[in-house]
Amino acid sequence: MASSRPDEPRELYQTPQAGAMLRAVTDAGIREGRVETAEPQARADWGRVEGAYRQICSIINDRDATYLPDVISGHLAQVLGRVFSNYHGREPTLAGDVRLVFSRVDEDAASADDAMLRLYFDQRLIGLRARVGGPRFSAYSPRGAQRRRPTPFEAALETCRRVRDLDRAQRALQPVACAAVLGGSLSYGRFMNVRGANWGRTKPTRDPVGSHCISLEPRDDVPGDVEPEKASDTDLVLILDDYRQLDDVADCLARLVGTLPEDVADLRRRVDAFKTLKVGESRMFSHKLPLWRGQPDPMMAGTGLLGAYVLSLHVFSRDELDHLLLTSRPVIAFESRQRHVESMWDFRPDWPGKRFDQQRSFAGSELRLPRPSEETAHGYLAKSAVCVVRKGRYHPGMYQNLMIPLFDTLWDAFPEPVSPRLEAFRWKVVERLRSEKRRWPNEKLQLSLSHTRSELFAPHVVLGLDEGRIL
Repeated sequence: MASSRPDEPRELYQTPQAGAMLRAVTDAGIREGRVETAEPQARADWGRVEGAYRQICSIINDRDATYLPDVISGHLAQVLGRVFSNYHGREPTLAGDVRLVFSRVDEDAASADDAMLRLYFDQRLIGLRARVGGPRFSAYSPRGAQRRRPTPFEAALETCRRVRDLDRAQRALQPVACAAVLGGSLSYGRFMNVRGANWGRTKPTRDPVGSHCISLEPRDDVPGDVEPEKASDTDLVLILDDYRQLDDVADCLARLVGTLPEDVADLRRRVDAFKTLKVGESRMFSHKLPLWRGQPDPMMAGTGLLGAYVLSLHVFSRDELDHLLLTSRPVIAFESRQRHVESMWDFRPDWPGKRFDQQRSFAGSELRLPRPSEETAHGYLAKSAVCVVRKGRYHPGMYQNLMIPLFDTLWDAFPEPVSPRLEAFRWKVVERLRSEKRRWPNEKLQLSLSHTRSELFAPHVVLGLDEGRIL
């Protein structure tokens, strides 16, 4: 039995003049209601982006093609990232220019009334193979539990939306002395692996491998056997002088466009609960703040696309950051037979369930550790390893992985900056990798392999990281 799309009233987004509005506004460039009349080429050199997208289209326009190399999708993400530097503070304009450039390459999209939707739900990538069935390009329409790769325009639009919101969050938090580091797919998979909320996955009755992704287009109802897929979070590490500043953080984020009063109230309740916790060990505060839930994002106006996603906050005091970054240890060095574990309690909003504390070494080998957890007022306490050394191999934990691979500091407003501590940790990790390479000279050891989401890194990020160009 079909049902309407959950939580989001469609009339908030869709208008009868959607197609005409999109052509009129995005062809000129969107800027939250203000039109910039110049062509994209007047703002940036779009030649490489157009060439990269044309290369992708030359492959996917072949109806018998079933292979799109990751390196080609990654190349588009890389050159989009370079163009992005010309649009600081103008992310809506960038989204409009991407739409225009892509449409000029994809002539069918250029002439369509719903051009933005055609690019977002690109049937050439997500459609089934002719005659034999099954997905043409499995990364974009995977079976089983495999993560879905967004279409090129989806990844670009969702990246632009999140970067715009981060800019607003920085301005909102100006009264608070703090620093911020960006982690997750918005850092290592920008313009390639940032997904929206307009997809679902079928719920198989027997074999989980039988599930598959399905697009939830605005004109369609959600089938009863489809579970909506959540959009990519924005992972933001926030560093405070002291946890007492959490009240100020909540007050500032209440002014962030895209939030709802009830969601900010939930943040405040959890801040109050965190202040009463008696843990006796290192601790941190995590929270998931919904953005654009039940309200239209102007960058999606008139399309019917759902815009909800989560700003995932990971908050450390400066003292706890020192614990996370092993500041008291000049060298990450342990004897080869010694086992060493540093840990931290995380006050999180959701139940971690039976998931293991998963970590990887530079060799790509995995550890799956038990994760003690308990329910408490307005959340759960879960204990995770900061890092583990086992059998001579260093395994960075999930919160160190928020810094790795790019150590992407967005701002550092402290009178005494924390950026040098991050830089010191970066070089400790590099030297630890060098020492393990000396110990196992015939193995392929790479910094990228130690991240539990390394399969989602854009190819140019992996290449730059492992060849030392990023480090």
